[in-house]
Amino acid sequence: MSLDWSVGKVKDFETVCKMVATADAPTMGISKGDLMWKPLTIAMSHLTMIVGIGRLTDKMAPEFYARVKFVEGLYGCFWYDGTGTPQEITWENVLAYVGLSSNVVNESRAKFVKRHVDSTFADSIRFYHVQVARQAAEEAWEQNTHDLNV
Repeated sequence: MSLDWSVGKVKDFETVCKMVATADAPTMGISKGDLMWKPLTIAMSHLTMIVGIGRLTDKMAPEFYARVKFVEGLYGCFWYDGTGTPQEITWENVLAYVGLSSNVVNESRAKFVKRHVDSTFADSIRFYHVQVARQAAEEAWEQNTHDLNV
């Protein structure tokens, strides 16, 4: 299913959510002067899916922020500024985007935590198995190379 989102209810969304391209980026279909979404807007819209909150309201802002901080701790930052520097989501960012909505179904905190903790454990287990397989392949390579040199 696609992620559908709207910033129409974000206060001053034209200023908060959009920017004018300052240079051509032909490989991305962007020309200098084009009106485009700010990188933070894209990140915030995707974060609705990651944190399991489809509507960022005044009431949900603290929960949204807490979940963002949780996933940033697990995975790192979700957006980069114009120089390519990773940026954390701030409380001010969350407040600026109150009104953002998406087709994400709200997820309970317990389900959200379980989903991310389970995913992190599964990633660690997969990493272990990849390392074991890599080590076995390297040992087999060394043995085969040794056998050829004998």
